[in-house]
Amino acid sequence: MEQTILNPVNLTAQSGASVINEKTENWKMAENSRLGVTPMILLVVIGIASIAAAFALQTSPVKVAIVTVPAALVEAMIISVMPVRAIAGAAFISVIVSLATIFI
Repeated sequence: MEQTILNPVNLTAQSGASVINEKTENWKMAENSRLGVTPMILLVVIGIASIAAAFALQTSPVKVAIVTVPAALVEAMIISVMPVRAIAGAAFISVIVSLATIFI
């Protein structure tokens, strides 16, 4: 015979402060797991930048510089042990620049 256990659903509202605290906790967790986060960021940034540089090399050396400078800055930020939040922001900008270079 099957038994179904029904648990009442507890709905609670979250205040804006608790959402901000959760975001802060996520950045703290990323900072604590830096050795796992930074290689993934580096893999994505350098992979996309190298593909973009291959496309940019066919058109102009200026586009190659536009792609490589943000990627090199992300690498320098990782080597200099900057906060993960700053590294993630720079990586996002680098990926956007690389993708824009591919499609423009």
